[in-house]
Amino acid sequence: MCKSCGCHGGKVEKATIIVPDMKNNDCKKMVEKAVRCLPGVMMAEVDLVARRLQVDFDPAKTPMEEIEAAVKAAGYTVTECISAGHYHLGKFHIGQGVKEYVQKLWLSWT
Repeated sequence: MCKSCGCHGGKVEKATIIVPDMKNNDCKKMVEKAVRCLPGVMMAEVDLVARRLQVDFDPAKTPMEEIEAAVKAAGYTVTECISAGHYHLGKFHIGQGVKEYVQKLWLSWT
C-alpha cells in the first residue's frame, strides 16, 4: 500500500475500464494522469493495444463512479467497467453473478 496517501489497511479493489477512444501515447498518459491523481488510487495503467485501463484503488476513498468520471472529464469515453462490486456495459448496471459470467466470457475472447 502507498505510504504517502495513508491507505494502509484499506480495502484494495481492482477494476478494468474499457476506453475505446484512446489512440496513442498522449491518450495513455492523459488517462493515467487523470486517474492516478485521485485519492486512494494505488495504480492506474493503460494497455493501449487493448484500450483497457487497469486500476487498483480503495473504494472507501474513491468510488468506481469517480474513476469513471475522471476518465470522462479527461475527454474519453467509458464503454465498459468491471470491478468486484461494480459492472456496467454502457448504461446497464448488472448484478454480481452476471458480472462474473461476463468477465469469464470477456477473458475467453481476449
